[in-house]
Amino acid sequence: MRKIVLILFLLCAMRTVAQVEVWHSFASAPRDMQTQQYGKATSAEVEIIRDGNRQVLVDTARYVVTNVDMELKTDSASSVEFTATDWRGTEWVIKFNRDLYADNALMRKVVILFEATKPYEWTYYFCTEEKDKE
Repeated sequence: MRKIVLILFLLCAMRTVAQVEVWHSFASAPRDMQTQQYGKATSAEVEIIRDGNRQVLVDTARYVVTNVDMELKTDSASSVEFTATDWRGTEWVIKFNRDLYADNALMRKVVILFEATKPYEWTYYFCTEEKDKE
């Protein structure tokens, strides 16, 4: 009985660890979605950590996922959109996009973040290849 419980525990632990992804952002840019214009891009050495569908850490900010709004996965693209709250209770939308065939190389791996009450003020984080955390 103990062996069965231990095996189940280890399987659950391995599954949890495998769901953690680290995305390294090298630049960020604001985008006004009403005008479809990007603001000035700035260097942003930020680690964005996606802990499955539980939480997202952007640098020092922590967002607790309250809902998975959309999930899409194909051979060449994947996208996950979350609604999450920060420590103040402010609602945010966080979207992880990966498109291997995007026209612009910067748009191949992007994390988009915006406050739910300000749906036209997006921040794009342009990322390098995400790595599974071991």
